[in-house]
Amino acid sequence: MPDAARLTRGNSAVTDGESCRFQPTSRRGSLPRLGIELGCRDVALCVSIDDAAGSTAHDESKVPPIPTHAETQADPDILLAFNAAVVEEFRSNHGRVGGPFADSDVVLLTMTGAKSGQRRQTPLEYFTVDGRILIVGTRGGAPRNPAWVHNLRANPAAHVEIGAQSYDVVAQEITGEERDVLYAKVVGLCPRIDTYPKPERVIPLFELRRIQEHKSQKPV
Repeated sequence: MPDAARLTRGNSAVTDGESCRFQPTSRRGSLPRLGIELGCRDVALCVSIDDAAGSTAHDESKVPPIPTHAETQADPDILLAFNAAVVEEFRSNHGRVGGPFADSDVVLLTMTGAKSGQRRQTPLEYFTVDGRILIVGTRGGAPRNPAWVHNLRANPAAHVEIGAQSYDVVAQEITGEERDVLYAKVVGLCPRIDTYPKPERVIPLFELRRIQEHKSQKPV
């Protein structure tokens, strides 16, 4: 299992990490706060964590505030440090992450880079809809998809850590009418998503389907 030290700048990402109970505010006009397309060259649009500052549920969290766009421009490595903090807290706290991700469900997704062929690890917020584990590439309403979308389209076989569980999955992209129905349910679970800028692209939605281990049957 890759550790935080193996995270690389090209494809590592956390998207939609803020708890859904917090609604976004902005000090820069209509755009949300920037900063949690972690490790990517193009920092994703994200929601502000100003409203989360008063939360006491995870006061012990070591996850720092989500970096601003100006901070990431001045020091791109701040994204790697932030990402490493998320991974460390996830693994030391039975899959829970505090700070800006309090009350959110976070999955550590390990996949293969579309171009590099190397393993990439991405902490993501996920949603459970009708018993299905879903992730969405909102990227905070940014005009381009997050890097993990390209990786999964090229190599859908992946590995996840959810809570104390760790298992292999196939990432199946859901399209068409089924995608629209499921996406509406995700927005219903997390209304914050509907407050993002509306990009021209269709927001990708993937289901993480567990690969069942096939046990050999003993002859009768």
